[in-house]
Parts: sequence; structure tokens; C-alpha cells
Amino acid sequence: MLIVNTLRKLVTHLALIFLLTILPGLNALASMPEDSSATSTASSSSPSTTLTIVQLVQSGDLSISMTIEDQENIVPRQQAILNIEVTSSFDFAGNTEIDFFDIENAVVGKPYAKTGFNTETIDGKEWYKQTKKVPIYPLEAGDYLTDPITAKVQINIDNNTVTGKLSTQPFSFKINQAEQLKGVRDYIASSNLEVIREAKEKIEGELTIGSAVTLKRELHGDNLHAVMLPDLEAISFDGAQVYDKPANKTDRYDVMSDINIAHLTSEVTIIFQQEGNFTLPATEIYWWDTTNQKLNTVALPKLSFQVGESTKIITANAPAKQSEQTYNESNAQRTHWWVIPVALAFIVFLYAIGRVIKRNKQLLVARYTQKTHFKKRVARYLSAIEQKDYTSAVASLYLLADIKHENKKALSSLVTEAKAIEILESLFRLAFDNHSAHGDISTQQAKMLLQVIVDKKTKTHFFSPMSFDLKLN
Repeated sequence: MLIVNTLRKLVTHLALIFLLTILPGLNALASMPEDSSATSTASSSSPSTTLTIVQLVQSGDLSISMTIEDQENIVPRQQAILNIEVTSSFDFAGNTEIDFFDIENAVVGKPYAKTGFNTETIDGKEWYKQTKKVPIYPLEAGDYLTDPITAKVQINIDNNTVTGKLSTQPFSFKINQAEQLKGVRDYIASSNLEVIREAKEKIEGELTIGSAVTLKRELHGDNLHAVMLPDLEAISFDGAQVYDKPANKTDRYDVMSDINIAHLTSEVTIIFQQEGNFTLPATEIYWWDTTNQKLNTVALPKLSFQVGESTKIITANAPAKQSEQTYNESNAQRTHWWVIPVALAFIVFLYAIGRVIKRNKQLLVARYTQKTHFKKRVARYLSAIEQKDYTSAVASLYLLADIKHENKKALSSLVTEAKAIEILESLFRLAFDNHSAHGDISTQQAKMLLQVIVDKKTKTHFFSPMSFDLKLN
């Protein structure tokens, strides 16, 4: 009982000491001001440092939309302008950038470098707007759907730049075909079209055989992408050599007029090799005037080059002329005289080959079997060398040399080169004299020994050439 009372007193004293030590610290902690880190967090919660693009969108301070200009008047192959507009309650810190996107069955051009900017006051609040224009070229009439398009924006909030991305909603639009264009396969849709086909330089004097003329052909279209320009037809003449320089398609953005201009340039050099009147027929290009919604034709006049005094007219890309004589049924069914004897000779040749193969079938089969067995024996021989099973290697070598087993003299007679003799003797020692033999034989040495034996056997008709019986009867 005394021990228990003593322990109780000891525990009581320890508890009092503990409380006297801790309580002053707790009072001091309770009297301390708020933590400086909390103050920092509160100050950092201001819009200038914590607002993100996502938060701006969620709060309604930032939005993005998309429209298409003059949709009801757009026809296939015509440039259409997508306007991507970003609206913000804060000013912008930089120009909006549009990520690359694709639209099925349409050509999408690069966004225009110029960024539109304006402000608008709505319900007493000022809004800032940036617009990016993206040219697209629908290829066919029908319904179109774009996936969400992403824009990178920079917003100025209290002199701090907040950067991020936001995306549009999927956007759909429809392209109709104009009545005037129904049934017209090839046309260029542009607000202005210029077509050139002429000699690059003025022709001085008369053209003779050996003279050369260079034609320049050009297409220039406003509000158009170069990829929408058609490929030019190649030029060819009978009696002339034509060198066609590859066409060059380029785009140029006119900052002053805020339009894209497509260019196609090509040069063709014609070297005349005979006399005559070389003629490029007149042609027409269909042009859809996007300004007036009207189908026009651009006429290219005929071009002629007189070479020498001959009045013979040679037309570009003309089909091959038929004989001046009447093309009658007997001419159409005529066969060249040499076809029949050549065909007969070919049939006789095939028959002879078939007879030879039939007569020598057994020899061919035996020869194939012999080669197959030889390859397998070589593989076993080299495998035994690699595994250092030299007894099996010697046995395989006897089979490859077509010599009865353990006839060392016959096998040795096939080896006449000094290095090969040394390798063969080492092989015999390793195979049959386990006590005194040492070292090993490499795969390269084994191949060299086998090659010497094979070469020797070839000279002694081990690989006897095939002899066929060519008698047909």
C-alpha cells in the first residue's frame, strides 16, 4: 500500500511540472498575430495573380464564338471566311492565335496575319474584342461541320498577362450550288480573274526549222488559294520538241486590300523541227464572279506560229491522223504477217522444253535431293564444330566428301593446301586423341577445310553437271 501511494504522489508531481512548462507557451501562441503565410495567400487571391483563362470563361468575363461571312452566297470552290471572335471584359495583352484545324471536304487556309480589334459597351460595361479571319474553300455543295477550334489568348489583368487556350463549340454551315453552275464541271471562283497566254518575247523575223518560241501561261485570282487553281494542260505538237517547265503556284496576301491573291505561272518552250503553221486553238475558261454571282467565260484567242513556207496546219494536242484512204473493215482486221510464225515458233519451243523436262525428271529430282542433303550435312558439320563435338564433325566430313567412314587416307588425299592440311590433322587429333590433343577449331577454319574438300571433289566430278537427253522422239 505504501508503494502505491508513493507512485501516485510521483505521477501527480510530474503532471504539475508538465502543465507549468506547457501553459506559458500556449498563452504566447494564442496572443500571436495571424500567420504571415495566410496574409500572403489573401493578397495573392487578387485577380492579377490567380485568375486563369478557365476561371475567366466560367465567370463570363471571356468567351469565343465563330461565324461565317455571307454564307448564303457561297458556292463550292469559293473562298468563305470564318470569323473567330474572342470577347473579354479585360484588355488583351497580345494578338489571338488560332491552332491548325481541318474540315472534311474543304481546303483550310492559314489565318490572316491581321488581327481585328474593337471595343463595345454593353449595359454600361466595356468589352474588348479580337477577330481572326480564316479562309476556307468548300469543295462541294452540302452540309459541313467543324470540330471545336482552339485559340491561344493573352489577357491583361492589372498589368499582369494571363495566357491560355479556349475552344469554340462545334460549328455547322451549309454550302449551296448556284443554278448557273449546275452541269459545269471546271470553273474558277474568284472576285477577279486574269488569264495570260502569249509569247514571252516578241518574235523577230521569220521562224525556221530549229527556231524556238517560249510561251508564258499565267492565272491570277483574287480572294483565292493557289491550290484551287486548275492544272494547265500540257502542250504537244507533231513536228516540234516541247519543253514544259513545271508550273509554279504561289499565294500572296495583299495587306492593303486585305485579300489573298493566287498565282500560277508556267513556261513552255517549243523548238520547231519541221515547216508548217503550228496552232494553239482558242479556248475558254469558266469563271464564277463571286462579286456579282455570275458565270463568265474568259476567252483565250488562237495562237499561230508560221515556220517556213509550208501551209500545213499542225494543231497542238491533235489526235493522231488516220490514213487518207478509207479505213474499211478489211484494214481493221488485217494482221501483221510476222505474228503467226513467231507464235508457232514459241509453241514449238514450249513443247520442246516440256519434253526435255519429262525425259529428265528423275535426274532433276535426284539432283534436287542431293543438294538438299548436302546443305543439311553442312549444317550438322558446322554445328558439331561449334559444340566442339569433333568426332561427329569428322563423321559429317566423311559424308560430305562421299567417303566411307574412317578412311583417313582417302579424306586426306582431298586436302592439298598447307593450312587445310594443318586444320584436318588438328581435327583428327581432337576427335580421336583426347589425351594429347589441345586447343580447338574455329568455325572459320572448319569452313575453309570444307571449301578445299568441296573444290577438290568438284574437279573430280563430285558435282557432276547435268546432261539432258534432247531427243524429241
